[in-house]
Amino acid sequence: FPSHDIKQADAAVAAAEKRVEAAQGESEEIRLAAQRNLDAAERKQAEADRQVRLASDRLAATNVQITVLNSQAAYRNNDTLQAMILGLQAGEQYKALDPKGKPDCGKPDEKTQSLCDAYYPLMAALQQTLYSPTNGLTTNSLQHQSAVLSVSWSPDGETIATGSSDN
Repeated sequence: FPSHDIKQADAAVAAAEKRVEAAQGESEEIRLAAQRNLDAAERKQAEADRQVRLASDRLAATNVQITVLNSQAAYRNNDTLQAMILGLQAGEQYKALDPKGKPDCGKPDEKTQSLCDAYYPLMAALQQTLYSPTNGLTTNSLQHQSAVLSVSWSPDGETIATGSSDN
């Protein structure tokens, strides 16, 4: 081959190599941009999932509060049995929401705040219905002479235990 043809071929190869390098660089930039977009989408999805869980927890806590309000209304209407049933139902709802029992309300996060918002009204409603001067059957069966201060459920959900300053 004439040297002129070889030089042209070498130049064509060099130009092709530069185009390949440029294409590889562009390809890497596109891959990195796509990875950044994917990472951002995954973060957004994780945040959306967190928000859905939080909304679900808030809804469950609100349902506890509604049942507590119904229990309190029944109590005000002197239907202490219905008040107790609703209070215990609210307790079961709460237990499903927070199996640990009492939330740490010192510096609550978003989820714990929902638990705190439900827990204290629930305990007040249960205390009201479990220790009631008009509800002798309940207080006698629980053997408390003073206010019920705490209520706990057994792990199997079949037994309720109460605590007061007298016992």
